[in-house]
Amino acid sequence: MNSSRQRRLGAVLSYINILVATLIGLIYTPFLLKILGQNEYGLYSLILALMSFLAILDLGFGNSIVRFNSKFRALKDENGVAQLNGLFVILYSSMAMISLIIGYFLYTNFELLIGSSLTVNEVNKAKVMFGILILNLAFTLFMSIYNSLLIAYEKFVVMQSLNLFKTLTLPLIMTPLLLIGYKSISLVLITAILNIIALIIASIYCYKQIKIQISFKNIQFNLFKDISVYSFFILINILVDKLYAPTSQYILGITVGTAAVAIYAIGIQFTSYFTTLSTSLNSVFLPRITHLVVEDNKKEISNIFVKIGRLQFIILAFVLSGFFLFGKEFIVLWAGEDYVNSYYIALIIMFPALIPLSQNIGIVILQAKNRMQFRVLLYLVLAVINVFLSYFLSIELNEIGPALSMFIANLFGQILIMNYYYYKYIEINIPRYWKEIFGISIIIIAITSVVFIIKYYVLEHALNNWLTLGLAIITYVIILCSCLFKFVFNEYEKELLTSLIRRFRRSKK
Repeated sequence: MNSSRQRRLGAVLSYINILVATLIGLIYTPFLLKILGQNEYGLYSLILALMSFLAILDLGFGNSIVRFNSKFRALKDENGVAQLNGLFVILYSSMAMISLIIGYFLYTNFELLIGSSLTVNEVNKAKVMFGILILNLAFTLFMSIYNSLLIAYEKFVVMQSLNLFKTLTLPLIMTPLLLIGYKSISLVLITAILNIIALIIASIYCYKQIKIQISFKNIQFNLFKDISVYSFFILINILVDKLYAPTSQYILGITVGTAAVAIYAIGIQFTSYFTTLSTSLNSVFLPRITHLVVEDNKKEISNIFVKIGRLQFIILAFVLSGFFLFGKEFIVLWAGEDYVNSYYIALIIMFPALIPLSQNIGIVILQAKNRMQFRVLLYLVLAVINVFLSYFLSIELNEIGPALSMFIANLFGQILIMNYYYYKYIEINIPRYWKEIFGISIIIIAITSVVFIIKYYVLEHALNNWLTLGLAIITYVIILCSCLFKFVFNEYEKELLTSLIRRFRRSKK
């Protein structure tokens, strides 16, 4: 299969993975909540959040494998590729050993790490899960080179198929086990086993089909400097991600308890679905924007920023307005009354994220211009501030506290500072962007307000079952779509929508 076909099928499988993972999350999570209970689900989420910190031991080397491997292959330097692979095997083996050492130290001091808010039984369960995940992490680091080589050799179908295998197999195995009494420890163990199986399959494919070579002779250790420089900002990005949701869950675990972690985790689950909507268009525009940067075509770069920003804002605002109106009822029906605060957590985080997520194309522009440093360092500062603010607010406001902390970080950093930077230093027409989304916002807010009033005074007690809630959501979607098409969409957006409808109709014939 040629590279072009691999990319197309890989992209399709990627979207299928996102869809399947989302559907399984929506269907399987209420089942987990019911079987595990709020406290044990919170304990499970807490350990996953804690382990995500150790995952930074990858150090961003995965992207480096892809970049440098592709570079040597383009030069047709097979010996260089083999030596490079040898270097990465040494690096990842070292990281695996370091993870075991750190993991053993944390395991033997686990009670200090986890805080005093957990019961003795919870600490014992958490310790077992932590031990399993430490071993899984060490094996994952040792074998990580093979997943990266699948990307470097553009074997996207194999990579996405393995991801789909893990996504589908876990609930199929765990459902009967949960029903007969096994709980969070079994869930962690099966997850680890499936991950190990997928890594072994990836390694076999690399040796048998790609026929990769690994050499430890005459390794060019001077490459380590170039690899480290390239990986540094990727590592900072990874670190910033960890300093938000996982850190907040850990803070809640030590300050409030596992029930608060469970409620927060459900809220974060919905914000992750929201975030996924904003990332699908970015990679498609990187070659085009890179070309425009080379030409120094600032006007066209601004045009793309505004055009894609408008489109993403419409999609995100559409989802956010629907969640604002019906999210509370959905979560109560889906997870139960105990998780009503998950709605407020998700809403507090999603609302200020609307602007930076709609401007995600700006990340592509920064990459093309090689100007990512400011954004990465700004987000790192915001993430550190968020950690301290989350701690103090969680003591006062429980699970709402970390969400409010993220709200403040998004508002002042990701909106105000980044928009000033885009305008002043990247020379993007930010006033035009705000003018465009202001008109969109007025219409969406007006429609949402009318529906909210109707819901509050007419449907207040009617949306207490899936049938009436589903009918209300469908009605709202039809009304908002019609109004957006008539009053908001420009010619480009109308043509985009109608062309998608035409393609769908042709595919049905």
